[in-house]
Amino acid sequence: MSLGSGSTGYRDVESCVAGIAWLNDNIVDLQADLHHKSGANWRWSLRSEHKLVATASHEYGRRIEASHSLDRFRAAVAAAAGNDAPDTVVDWRAKYGANSQNLSVNSFRDLRSP
Repeated sequence: MSLGSGSTGYRDVESCVAGIAWLNDNIVDLQADLHHKSGANWRWSLRSEHKLVATASHEYGRRIEASHSLDRFRAAVAAAAGNDAPDTVVDWRAKYGANSQNLSVNSFRDLRSP
């Protein structure tokens, strides 16, 4: 189950692992925001100053569900940062057979729950 996506794409596994380590080291300093559209479709996001760092992969029907998802995302970041096996990092483009030529420059990398 995908909990959240980073706002930056990574060119290789090493860059991705470094991004996860940065996120883990800085997660307590990131500003969390829960927002919605018309009282429904709740999402969470994390920002460093005004820069988007990560966002919920999908919308939630209730605020509490989005909040719990953010808690699970934070725990997953800690677990991913403690993982010494970079071969477990999956490039979603390869996993889902996406053509990288058709992807946005600002593509997202899934952070999966442990």
